[in-house]
Amino acid sequence: MAEHIADGSTVPVIAARTDKFSILPVLADMMTIQEHFDRLEGLEIGWVGPPRAMFNTYLAIAPRLGLNLKYHCCVPNVRTGIRATLTAITTSRLCLVAQLSLGH
Repeated sequence: MAEHIADGSTVPVIAARTDKFSILPVLADMMTIQEHFDRLEGLEIGWVGPPRAMFNTYLAIAPRLGLNLKYHCCVPNVRTGIRATLTAITTSRLCLVAQLSLGH
């Protein structure tokens, strides 16, 4: 959709959110954290909730900024409809490797 709007626009168009990623809100979070702690590298951040666009963005951006991401996600089992719990206390670099190996 953003590409369609951008094609007819005379000004730059930024897609703040897609089905897979939510770039601008996460960048705003990173700016706030940087402002508060005067650094990003080495900090630990947490995520509790479903693995949606913002979570995907945190998984993608945290390793690049040297952040450690701890998360607890409830994910539905498509076949049974039962919710499973995914919990990790690890560095975001490992999370990104797991995400890429799952094809996300």
